[in-house]
Amino acid sequence: VLGLLICAGGVAGYFSARAALMAQFDGMLRAKAQSLITLTEQNHGQVELDIADKSLPMFEAGGSDFFEMRVRDGLTLERSRSLGDMHLLLRHGTESTPAFWNQKLPGGNPGRAIGVKFRPQVSDDVPPGSSASDAILTVATDRRELDRTLAILGLVLIGGGGLLLVGTALVVPRLLRRGLHPLERLPGQ
Repeated sequence: VLGLLICAGGVAGYFSARAALMAQFDGMLRAKAQSLITLTEQNHGQVELDIADKSLPMFEAGGSDFFEMRVRDGLTLERSRSLGDMHLLLRHGTESTPAFWNQKLPGGNPGRAIGVKFRPQVSDDVPPGSSASDAILTVATDRRELDRTLAILGLVLIGGGGLLLVGTALVVPRLLRRGLHPLERLPGQ
């Protein structure tokens, strides 16, 4: 019974920590997407990502972050140099409930992505009432560090639980024998 409780506690602890780490990782992805969304505007019906004078080294060639911005029909408007010739999956949610998923990144590394459909802000020099169009932004990043952290956490919990079970199996019988030893002398008295 004690062994089952220890195992159940370890499993619950792992999945709770995993959910917290994934939420933190997804929050970081959401922040990267939001920073690109704020750099996006519509100018006379054209969606433009204003990154020409911005330094975004994480999206440069050889980086571990990737983005691709598309219009509704899937036509790519802008993409990070780090993507090379690859494309990110075209999935999306809304700004309030974006879609998250795992996918292989260029180079074959495991990644995690966010997809957001949004309406870019309209440029100041566009007359009011002009038609606005939506854009779809996908941002992805390498998740190897997250996977390593989860693997270490799993090993620590398995190792710690195993040591606790072995320790309990060795110590409890000795304590019981020592505690019951005075009772063994009673029949002879």
